[in-house]
Amino acid sequence: MYIVIEGLKGVGKSTLLDALCLRLKQENVRFSLVTPTRPLPRFCLAEFLAKHCRVLMRYDFFRCYLYRYRSNQHARQADWTQPLVLGDRSILTSLVTRWPKDNQAQYIKKTKAQECEIPWPDEVIYLQMPLEPLLLRLKQRQRDYGKQDECVERLSLAFESYQDLQHKGKYLGVPSGLDWSIVNANQPPEEVLEQVYALLKARCPKAWL
Repeated sequence: MYIVIEGLKGVGKSTLLDALCLRLKQENVRFSLVTPTRPLPRFCLAEFLAKHCRVLMRYDFFRCYLYRYRSNQHARQADWTQPLVLGDRSILTSLVTRWPKDNQAQYIKKTKAQECEIPWPDEVIYLQMPLEPLLLRLKQRQRDYGKQDECVERLSLAFESYQDLQHKGKYLGVPSGLDWSIVNANQPPEEVLEQVYALLKARCPKAWL
């Protein structure tokens, strides 16, 4: 079963995934991790250019190519034989990043054709947080990158995109069997971890056998 963690920037996905993977490994749970948006660990020209020719990242065509390439490569290298495949984001992230106001079904079809190697998830665990505490959390983070995605407008658009995918996705080309579980991320990380852990164990118990 392929279960992914999604949510707006700053809701605590990285903190959750680090703690969750550590716990799963300690308990000898049979799982693999897929990270389609992260830089590839092995050398490739696209990552080299992204790192050493930063001016290219200003161009939309290069960013699109880079993210499609990462997604497909991570999918090819993933171990899909495990009973639980845990996703740190997914193709849904690609959809949300450029979610259009019109022709959404065509956009979904096109994006899936470009990221042909990454499958649709079976379930989405969506970390949800009100905008006000989320903005406060982002303001407190000591990071000097990605600031353009941390404004009210971009966060609101991303939230609306996730809502569209959750409630209208099956009419737009998203598989009808894709389930969503909502977890309140506006609580201590330990509680978020416990809730997500319980969801994983309930949805994919054979990974613990």
